[in-house]
Amino acid sequence: MAYYLKERHNPQFDKPFYVKYGPISAAHAKRLEQSIYGTNHMLHFKDKIAYETKIEELKAAGFHVH
Repeated sequence: MAYYLKERHNPQFDKPFYVKYGPISAAHAKRLEQSIYGTNHMLHFKDKIAYETKIEELKAAGFHVH
């Protein structure tokens, strides 16, 4: 399974925030993109190293990662 990180865009906030999902199926990731309010984009990573590197980059850039 691939690793996924959700990029959440909420119209009430000035910048997106991120939610860690880790290894999930592509079908589950697709379902998580659906949103009634705002938008979600699932970021796909082939391995854990790339996934964890991206999380650290986002934190260093001042984004919230839950």
